[in-house]
Amino acid sequence: MVRRDRARIFAEILAAIVEESKATGKAKITRVQTKVYVPYDRFKQYLLVMRDKGLIEVGSLLITERGLKYLEEYKQIIKSLERFGLE
Repeated sequence: MVRRDRARIFAEILAAIVEESKATGKAKITRVQTKVYVPYDRFKQYLLVMRDKGLIEVGSLLITERGLKYLEEYKQIIKSLERFGLE
């Protein structure tokens, strides 16, 4: 498995929250954590940082507008890198 940076892990967590919310109406921490392949203790730390940055609401595990914007901009950056063969 390729080592992932923090920005990628954040994007994967946000994408998993969106996907789980669409499928079941709300995202569950365990299902999101399993999808992104991050140990639970590290996952909880990521959630706290993401909450502090305004990307998610932890109580009900919801993505915020700021989180959606982060996810969209991250996808654009990855597309740009792929065009240059860097990703």
